Amino acid sequence: MKIRDLEQYRVTMYDVKAQLKRAIYRLSEEAFARGDRDRDAIRSGEQLEARKTLMREKLIESLGGLPPLDTPLNAQVTGTVRCDGFRIEKIIFESRPHTYVTCNLYLPDGLSCFCADTTTWPNTSRNTRASANIWSGRG
Repeated sequence: MKIRDLEQYRVTMYDVKAQLKRAIYRLSEEAFARGDRDRDAIRSGEQLEARKTLMREKLIESLGGLPPLDTPLNAQVTGTVRCDGFRIEKIIFESRPHTYVTCNLYLPDGLSCFCADTTTWPNTSRNTRASANIWSGRG
């Protein structure tokens, strides 16, 4: 084999460290372009409502669905920290079966009736039920 025979081969370097990043960027750019095309194609209120419904369904699907409203919260107060003028109650409840949510309630001293919202859900009956179950669960 002569040097001229080796000159026909091209040696290149490929940066494999950036391979995943490039693939993710490419996929996200394609998704953004699809979204732009779909939004640009909306011409009527009905199409807008259909798009809104589709996007809501996809979001809920990506979250693994919404929990049923009849799921028991099984709320418990796991501890109380006394401070000057208030107390902190440590709460744990199940937003779904075996999916635990923890929170702290900061309660002023001398308060006889208090309701607290411990979830990030919009103001719905689920919030009221969560608060009611937490307080009724205290015994």
